[in-house]
Amino acid sequence: MGSDCVELYIGDLKHKLYDKNNNQVENHDFPGLEEALEKTTGRKVSDYLELIATPIIEDRGKATGSAHFSVLVLVCATVKEMEDSVEVSDWEKLKKWAATLNQAGGFGFQVEFAKKLLNTKLLAYFVTTELLKGIRQNLDLES
Repeated sequence: MGSDCVELYIGDLKHKLYDKNNNQVENHDFPGLEEALEKTTGRKVSDYLELIATPIIEDRGKATGSAHFSVLVLVCATVKEMEDSVEVSDWEKLKKWAATLNQAGGFGFQVEFAKKLLNTKLLAYFVTTELLKGIRQNLDLES
C-alpha cells in the first residue's frame, strides 16, 4: 500500500470515527464505571478518574449541569480506557471512544489531547489490521 493510499485509508477511518452521528455512549459502555459512580457522593468524579478530570475541568470549567457532569465522567472514562488499553484491533472500542469525544465537543469540552491519543490508537489499529491481512495472505489462510 503506497503512502497516498495509506493517508486516504486513515482519513476515511477518521471520517467514520468522527462522524457527527457517532455520539451515542453511556456509563454502562465502560466496564466498572457505574459501580464506581455508585460509591461516590453527589456529583463527584470517581477517585480512579480524578487525575484525568482535573485538567479537563480546568480547560472546560466546572460542570454546570447534570448533562455536563455526565459528559465529564464519560470523557474521563474514555481517556482512562485509552491510556490503559493495549488492544489495538477493536474497531468498536475506537468508535466508542470517538463517540464520547464527539459528544463532549457538543458540550464545549476541549478534548484535543484525547483526540490525539485516539488518533494514535487509530494508527495502531491500522498498522495491526494491515499486518494481520498481510500475514493471512502470506499464509494463504484467507478464503
